[in-house]
Amino acid sequence: MNNVSTQPRSSRKVVIWLAIGVFMVFMQVVIGGITRLTDSGLSITEWDPIMGAIPPLNAADWQEAFDKYKTHAKTQFEAIHADMTMSEFKVIFFWEWFHREWARIMGLVFLIPFIYFIGLIPPLSIAAWREAFKKYRTHTKMELDVLRMDRLMNKSALKGGVWQWAKTKKLIALIPVAFFTGKKQLHSKLVKRLGIVIAIAMLAALFGWIMVASGLNTPDYAWVNAYKLSIHLGIGFALFSYLFWTFLNEWKPAVSVFHNTMLKRLITAIIVVTAMQIIFGGWMSGMKAGLAYPSFPDMNGKIIAPVLGDGAQWTTKNLIAYNTNTFAPALIQVLHRFTAYALTVLILYFIFFSQKFDLSTEIRKGIWGLGLMLIVQFLLGVFTLINCKGSIPITLVVLHQAGALVLLAFAIYTTYLMKIQKD
Repeated sequence: MNNVSTQPRSSRKVVIWLAIGVFMVFMQVVIGGITRLTDSGLSITEWDPIMGAIPPLNAADWQEAFDKYKTHAKTQFEAIHADMTMSEFKVIFFWEWFHREWARIMGLVFLIPFIYFIGLIPPLSIAAWREAFKKYRTHTKMELDVLRMDRLMNKSALKGGVWQWAKTKKLIALIPVAFFTGKKQLHSKLVKRLGIVIAIAMLAALFGWIMVASGLNTPDYAWVNAYKLSIHLGIGFALFSYLFWTFLNEWKPAVSVFHNTMLKRLITAIIVVTAMQIIFGGWMSGMKAGLAYPSFPDMNGKIIAPVLGDGAQWTTKNLIAYNTNTFAPALIQVLHRFTAYALTVLILYFIFFSQKFDLSTEIRKGIWGLGLMLIVQFLLGVFTLINCKGSIPITLVVLHQAGALVLLAFAIYTTYLMKIQKD
């Protein structure tokens, strides 16, 4: 069943603004991956959203930052960076600083246009003030002459309360004139969605610090906690997904929608399994599990790692203290591998099943893009794993993480084109 989904249209400027936001979140996830893989995440041991934007500017400041790293990230420093020079410290400091700085820039890129698009631009000239006042009078449908303004301050008004007087006269306590100065370009649905985007972004920032703090002042980990890292990563992917969905709603507000329950269930299942795979990928990265079994399709010559066949290893302690045993990395590898197999079968079946229907060109593009990215991601995953011999192949891992974002984007795009008409 095909029909057309309709909803409020946004201006081209708003659509471009949202597209820039999607790109910046994409890059933030990629930069975060580089930060993690270069062991840079613990190089800045304090959270200072304002002054932290300024990096050390002289030798004394750099030495202070280095000393804090040695003290608060002592476990990591002694385990892998004991012979680190100041020049090497500046490299890992840069990636963590850049990751945080990019987040600050994203905030500004969002906030400043947002203020403009909702019309909160103060008048910049006498003529603009006059125009704003005319708009204000039109909006309130009142003639605000000198007599009424005087009345605001008389005794009867004060006795009954200024708010009550304003409410009676439908003035609503003198709504700020500046609110009506600009031309509002964001419809109510978009404003609500952007509110959710802000909430997810704040949660990502909060959990980013919780994640970093998990690796500071502790003898348990030489890196951040893998489970908290996965949560932070998952929130980042959620932010990207929801903002991309919001962008699609404004970019293509009227699309030919295809309604088929089975196809919708399949694409929903693909998104759910992809989300699970992303979380498992975060665990893989956080535990550096690729180093334990860098072979494919076997696991160091075995179909399944022998340690998983030992019932005594299946303990909560082994999962929590994952850096002290081979059980947890082996289990995560198996989960990540077999979820990849399941996702492959699911997407291939979805592509095969979709051929039975007369779909629009846009939906076809989304489906074939999904299939292409499945192949790319599978190959990147395999090449990443077999190159984890002694060290993590940073470039391949970053490409694999970026590929996950693109794969998810194609799934979301296809879902959008199959969404129910009532958004």
